[in-house]
Amino acid sequence: MQYRRNPSQHLTLGRCAEEARKYRTRTEFAHNSTGFYIKARRKGWLDEICGHMEDVYQTWTKDACAAEAAKYANRSDFFRKNPRAYSAALNNGWLDDVTTHMVFLRKPEGYWTQEKCAEVAGRYLVRKEFQDKEKGCYIFALRRGWLDAICSHMKRQGNRIERHIYIIFSREGRRAYVGLTSNKQTRLNQHRLHGRHVVQSLLAGRHKVIWSNLIGRDDAAILEDDLIERLRAKGFDVVNARKGGTLGGDTLVWNFDACLAEAQKYTSRSAFWRGSKGAYASSRKNGWVEQVCAHMVRLKEPNGTWHKERCAEEAKKHQSRSEFERGCLSAYNTCLRNGWMGDLCSHMKPLRTAWTKAMCAAVALEYTSRSQFALGNNRAYKAAWRSGWLDEVCSHMEGSVSAVRTEDAIEAAE
Repeated sequence: MQYRRNPSQHLTLGRCAEEARKYRTRTEFAHNSTGFYIKARRKGWLDEICGHMEDVYQTWTKDACAAEAAKYANRSDFFRKNPRAYSAALNNGWLDDVTTHMVFLRKPEGYWTQEKCAEVAGRYLVRKEFQDKEKGCYIFALRRGWLDAICSHMKRQGNRIERHIYIIFSREGRRAYVGLTSNKQTRLNQHRLHGRHVVQSLLAGRHKVIWSNLIGRDDAAILEDDLIERLRAKGFDVVNARKGGTLGGDTLVWNFDACLAEAQKYTSRSAFWRGSKGAYASSRKNGWVEQVCAHMVRLKEPNGTWHKERCAEEAKKHQSRSEFERGCLSAYNTCLRNGWMGDLCSHMKPLRTAWTKAMCAAVALEYTSRSQFALGNNRAYKAAWRSGWLDEVCSHMEGSVSAVRTEDAIEAAE
């Protein structure tokens, strides 16, 4: 039989060097002439024959990072223009040292505290002016829920009906649409039936919709504009035709009479909230909930209903904790939260049996084999097995060593 010769055996140092001269980098050499590259690597010739090649992988020392950082006026430009140098400085803890000359476009983490935001807000008399002139501070306070506290001295302007912010993401590409609405399903149906073609295509393909909680309409408009900018900065193709913050649609003011009329359509508060979030939110904010919902059935007991005495009365109706849980979950959970279970459930029967050796032995006497024991009373069987009593409590059974002759046991063991 004739064996094929391994081609790499005749690759000498000279031939490898000649081949390496065709390429500018080791990556090109390895990709285009794999056999030559592997032979040179195995023989230790790479440094010798690749001396003419460019060093693609630069070692970023602190001085090299500082020299590179000196070319840029802010950290954003430094990161965009040379992410390798930026990452090296960040990972090695040099970033603050090599960027001391830069102007910070973004406040450092921890800069905005509630006191600092309140100090800035104190310079303005209306929120609109605060928003326009101190957008970074305003948005930070809005996200943290501090606006009402720090703007208490300001005059409130405009209608405060609440809106949802929503984002439609395409799963087939980095595309998104950001919008505002007071009715989730109606708005999506409008997009599907009458919307712009680009939004219809988003909803027709594989997509995901993310919704915010209800937010005051003015604040929602600000956050919509902010979301569009942030998504674009992250590389998303945002298909909004107009600038964010536009509040479309007719404005419906939920005054007391309108909320009362709307609430009459529902029989419970949860149904009212699901069916008309704007009316419900306005009722809560203005303190009208008890009045407009007076006709409704309370599906949930008000806070404080389940005090200890009432829980004790309820617990007496049940013979076990599981029965208590199934029968009155509200009282059961209140007992758990307040640590009353031991006091209020002392009369109940424990459903779990604490198996002693004597109890296991008594049960085992009812059976003639271990398999019957395991099938007939698995709890007793497992308790005996876990405690190491199984051989002892099953000694009377067929097949146990003590129940057969010694000779037979020895024979069976062999």
